[in-house]
Amino acid sequence: MSAEPFHLECPLCGDDVELAGEDLSRLEAGDRLVCGSCGAELEVLDPDPDHFEAQLLGLLLSCPYCGAEVAVDEDAAEAGRVRCPNCGEELELDQEDPDEDQEDQGEAGGDTGPQRDLM
Repeated sequence: MSAEPFHLECPLCGDDVELAGEDLSRLEAGDRLVCGSCGAELEVLDPDPDHFEAQLLGLLLSCPYCGAEVAVDEDAAEAGRVRCPNCGEELELDQEDPDEDQEDQGEAGGDTGPQRDLM
C-alpha cells in the first residue's frame, strides 16, 4: 500500500520538493532533504504530514575551479558570494548584480575573472 506523494515548496528557489509517501513515513526530526532544483539543504523539524516543517540550512554547490563541495549559509547567500574552502576562489552567487565591480573590466560579457554566477 503506497501513500500519496508529499509536496514541499523549497524556501530558496520555490520549486517543488516531492517526497514519496513511503519516504515521508520514514522521516524523523533532524533528517535532511536536498532540493533537486537548486541544491538547498533543509532540516526536517516536524515530519508529521499535517504539520510538516523544515528549516533552510543552506545551499551545497560544487566549486567550478576545484570541484570541492562548498556550503553556502544564509549569511553568504545574503552577501552574494562565498569563498571555496579548498582552493580559496571567491564564487559569485547573485546573478542580479551585474553592475557590481568585480575586476574593473569595462567590457560587457567579457568577464574572464574568477567569479562566476552559480545560481
